[in-house]
Amino acid sequence: MDIFLNPTLWVGVAFVLFVVLVGRNLYKMVGSMLDQRIARVKSTISEAENLRQQAEKILKEYQEKFGQAEYEAREMVLRAQAEAELLKEQSFKNLELTLERRQRDAIAKMEQAQQQLLQQTKTEIAHMATHAVYALLSEKMTAKLDEQLFEHSLEEVQSQIKV
Repeated sequence: MDIFLNPTLWVGVAFVLFVVLVGRNLYKMVGSMLDQRIARVKSTISEAENLRQQAEKILKEYQEKFGQAEYEAREMVLRAQAEAELLKEQSFKNLELTLERRQRDAIAKMEQAQQQLLQQTKTEIAHMATHAVYALLSEKMTAKLDEQLFEHSLEEVQSQIKV
């Protein structure tokens, strides 16, 4: 009879009942939350991979454009040299001015293409970095804090890109 008056027994019985009754629902709820979190992380990783592939594609396109601009510049220089030979007898001075102008144009065109490529690359890298930071932070932070930090970081990166 004294065994039923022991509070340790009743605490143990209550604990076992609590674990049996609440434990299953709690386990399912936690499992569901973890599954949702895993799905979000996978989605973020997939999106980051797509963005990386897009950035690589854009980089390759601009490298090709840069190569084409370089090729065009070489072609322009070669044409200018051929014209120089033909027009040498007519006006050596005019030929020098034409060559200088065309060379400046070619250099300006190459520099412009290089600047465009550099700007596009910076923009894509910034987007990729933003997504990567978001993915890393989302694993370690609450949803509300995660959203606040992401918005702040995104604004900061965009303001630096516009400058």
